[in-house]
Amino acid sequence: MLGVGFWLVATTDVSVYWLIVALVPMGFGAGTMSASNQTQAMRDVPPAHGGTADGLQQMTQRITTAIGNALITGVVFSVYADGSSVSNWLWGATAELGVIAIFIIAALLLAILFWRSPRTTQPA
Repeated sequence: MLGVGFWLVATTDVSVYWLIVALVPMGFGAGTMSASNQTQAMRDVPPAHGGTADGLQQMTQRITTAIGNALITGVVFSVYADGSSVSNWLWGATAELGVIAIFIIAALLLAILFWRSPRTTQPA
């Protein structure tokens, strides 16, 4: 949705303020995802191993965030490399958000796959 907003701003006379229409739901989604993600990740962890599991989860989030930032920055600058106009920046941002959308859809499909798989619990 945000990519469409960048595309509209880059190719037409649409106001930049229309991007708020995309940014507000994205911010709401990111804010509400954090607590549910933490709860889901720690659901089957015994309390005695909670600290270790939380540390592993946090480390994984930090590493994947660093890899994602590097990947997305590469996408933006590979599209932007053709020139220095504002339009090229907006096309770079549109490509960036398209790649992010692909990763979000892939993560959603994996989450559904794991959610539907039978859970096996091991004795503590």
